[in-house]
Amino acid sequence: MTDRLKVRKAADQDLPILVDFILRMIKLNAEFDPLLSVEEESEGEVLSFVKEGLRDPKALFLVAELGGSVAGVLRAGMVDRRFYAPRTVGQIDNIYVMPEFRRKEVGSVLLARADEELRKRGAQMILVEFPVQNYIASSFYTKEGFRPLMGVHARETDMRRTSAVRLLLASDL
Repeated sequence: MTDRLKVRKAADQDLPILVDFILRMIKLNAEFDPLLSVEEESEGEVLSFVKEGLRDPKALFLVAELGGSVAGVLRAGMVDRRFYAPRTVGQIDNIYVMPEFRRKEVGSVLLARADEELRKRGAQMILVEFPVQNYIASSFYTKEGFRPLMGVHARETDMRRTSAVRLLLASDL
């Protein structure tokens, strides 16, 4: 299948497809956890994000085409991990493969190309972030040689807890 699969750097004319695919990805993320709900005005935000990224020399946007159709996109960038070695790493922020093209090596080929491009830019390691409850992504990245590195925990703010803390602090005065 990879003989018809082509991965290339994105160009300005890819703007509509990049916006569409990244919107699809963030909406998919929201399906895994309500704390990742999508803002109504997110399309405009994604448009700005992609436009800025296409001009940013540190950003990498890749487009995968299979059989004449865009099958997937990937967005990555360089990160300086100030206190850790290796210090310079690539981070994949967004990757989305259309459902009809999944399990056809599109994601694997996108990752391989991103690895190559990020290494050229000095990356010594690649990080990827996705919702912890997304078992599909977890399985895919594990198969690709990734392993958990850091955890992010979240909760919604609790006004009752905040008020209780204020009362405790006030009583200490």
